[in-house]
Amino acid sequence: MTTWFITGASRGLGAEIARTAVNKSGNVVIAVRNPDRSSWCPPSTAGAPT
Repeated sequence: MTTWFITGASRGLGAEIARTAVNKSGNVVIAVRNPDRSSWCPPSTAGAPT
């Protein structure tokens, strides 16, 4: 199984790539600068320790 690590996933192109990877793979690690500003991060991952 492939694991994706996506930075800049809170909005824009990074968010679209992350959404696609989650739907296709399910094994995705995302990095966002400010989880509170993310428009789509699942609640279980927003604010997770780094």
